[in-house]
Order: sequence, then structure tokens, then C-alpha cells
Amino acid sequence: MLGIGANAKEAYRPWRTDVRGQRITVFAATDVLDDWLIEPWTATDAQSGLASSKPPAGDRLLTGIRADGDAAASDRAAFTQRQACAGLTP
Repeated sequence: MLGIGANAKEAYRPWRTDVRGQRITVFAATDVLDDWLIEPWTATDAQSGLASSKPPAGDRLLTGIRADGDAAASDRAAFTQRQACAGLTP
């Protein structure tokens, strides 16, 4: 399951897989919570619940997405460098 967990770490954890050599990462979070449900239903370090895209919990989601994007950029740079070393054009 995505977007739910025993704590925030599990709830905000993305699902990753490789498809024909291409890394795919999927994040899941809800944006459909009434204001009065955000706190009781959103996962925290001490509470199970949903991954939420609503502030302030949504900041955790954005941090994960940015970190994954940085890793993907690093992977692309390494791949391009390997192609150049092999005499291939990217």
C-alpha cells in the first residue's frame, strides 16, 4: 500500500521499481481531508495514518520528492558519463 503506514516514515515511503532499465518512483498522498481531519488522520512519527499533501505535513512529502529527484539527476549524470566513456552519444 502507498500513502498509509504505522508511522510517517512508512506512510511517506515511495514505491520504487525498474522497468526495462528505467527507475520509476511513485509517491502517494491524500489532499482530500477536511480541516478537522488533517491532524487525527495524518501519519506522524508517533501515530499511524495517511500521507498528506496538506501543510505542514505536506512538507515531508515535498522533501522526499526533492531528494528522489536529486538522486535521479545523479543517476542520469552517471549514466551519461558511462555513455561518453563508451564512446556513445547521450
